[in-house]
Amino acid sequence: MAPVTISVGIDVAKDWLDIAEWPGNTAWREPNDEPSIAALVERLRQREPAVVVLEATGGLECPLVAALAAAQLPVVVVNPRQVRDFARATGRLAKTDAIDAQVLAQFGEAVEPQPRPLPDQATQELAALVTRRRQLVQMLTAEKNRLRIAARPVRREDAVIDWSLPAVEVWRRVRAYNPWPAAATTVDSAPLRILEAWPLDEEPYELPGTVLPLPAGARAPAGAGFAVRCGQGVLAVVRAQRAGKRAITGDELLRGWRDLLGKRLPS
Repeated sequence: MAPVTISVGIDVAKDWLDIAEWPGNTAWREPNDEPSIAALVERLRQREPAVVVLEATGGLECPLVAALAAAQLPVVVVNPRQVRDFARATGRLAKTDAIDAQVLAQFGEAVEPQPRPLPDQATQELAALVTRRRQLVQMLTAEKNRLRIAARPVRREDAVIDWSLPAVEVWRRVRAYNPWPAAATTVDSAPLRILEAWPLDEEPYELPGTVLPLPAGARAPAGAGFAVRCGQGVLAVVRAQRAGKRAITGDELLRGWRDLLGKRLPS
């Protein structure tokens, strides 16, 4: 008994390839990407179809067509109007990607469109281009993955203190951003860098950002002169620096800035 000759139809979408064989009910879907195209080409080489039919889809079909042609498979790109006329003539009025693939496979068997084989030299050049394109796509994917996990550079705005955060979190950021760009806030629109601080488990009634005297009996490091209310707890300021001035202790800053207490720092 002679082997059954099959026709393959492939409906190409941006993200998917729907494949169908005719005769028979074999149909499946593959992602429209380089690895899947390579696997599909190898599978079709083993099946040895009489023809592989695709519609022209504005260029989406080009990578697949190039890979099929480079593998010397009998690929044909047909006009979508011809396929629609064939579908109406055979009563196939429903339209889905899977059905379109079946119609293309039936079209290939019934109409027997003739593949146009590429000359040997052109085939070899195309195979080299397909291989190189696959390599470049893999390189691009790898670089995108690296970019996704790469740490972006720290910017000054990252170090602006949000006083609505818990004191422990603000303290961690003060440590993380020292010496550069240094955690910063503003007092009456004037920048103030917080270089060293310590979290305290006090819960005063004031709003976050309010500058307070150190709580009585607080166990703060030497040099702490005042505290700032946070979303949870308070932050004792141990060392700070005003714009254009040298770094000093929080105690020294408070002595030279008498009206600092009670001010509200922006969050």
